[in-house]
Amino acid sequence: MNNKQLFDSVSFRIRGRNRSRRLALSLLVAVFTGGFLHGCASDSATAVKVDVAEEERLRAEAGAALESAHAAIKEAKAVGWDASTVEGLLKQAEDAFAKGQYRQAAELAGQIQQFAIAGANRQQLIAAQEILDKVRGLSGLNDDHLAQIGKVEKAIAAGDGRQALELIRQLRGALEAADIDYTVVLGDSLWGISGKREIYANPYQWPLIYKANKDQIKDADLIHPGQKFDIRKHPAQTDVDAAVEHARTRGAWSLGGQEASDKAYLAK
Repeated sequence: MNNKQLFDSVSFRIRGRNRSRRLALSLLVAVFTGGFLHGCASDSATAVKVDVAEEERLRAEAGAALESAHAAIKEAKAVGWDASTVEGLLKQAEDAFAKGQYRQAAELAGQIQQFAIAGANRQQLIAAQEILDKVRGLSGLNDDHLAQIGKVEKAIAAGDGRQALELIRQLRGALEAADIDYTVVLGDSLWGISGKREIYANPYQWPLIYKANKDQIKDADLIHPGQKFDIRKHPAQTDVDAAVEHARTRGAWSLGGQEASDKAYLAK
């Protein structure tokens, strides 16, 4: 082999090695690039899935917040709260939800709910106090009734409108349930019925029965067996005082007609 042949042989081997190296490098680049691109595509898909899931979560939270706000408004209105104070805020919340601004919608709905709850509580405190004032003025209250009144007063002092209203309504219901349906028997008189222990235990309170059943009593001095009277067990103390005053100052009476003093009493 001459020098030229030797040179050509060596050059061929070198070129072959270079081609092999270039081919291997190309393969590595292809594999790396393909894997990188695949990884990017995979990460991108995952990010999209996460974004969609987060959007759905925010949407669900905002929807629940709006439902709670509407429920709070309905409850507050039921006890007399003026819901017009949050109408503008509610529209903003619903508009934000419609535009997909779920975080803002949820925040506004939460504010509305708090306003409604506070408004309802104020109204409940007012209502509880009004009923309590009336109950305090009733006659014949026993120790249990007074204890219940004490609980209502504590709830009002603590600012718990719901509890105060529930307690005072329970007491009022119990007092109203104590009212009596009385059927007249032979020998009865308003004076005698009022004096019964289970009625008022005071005959001078008979005008209370008279006034409550004036539609069927034409003459306070003449009642008939079989008549059914509605008798309030716990009338207002002011009504009791007026009845006793009338009984004591009624003046002369006679059967068969309505005395002028009785007419004046009924008219009060």
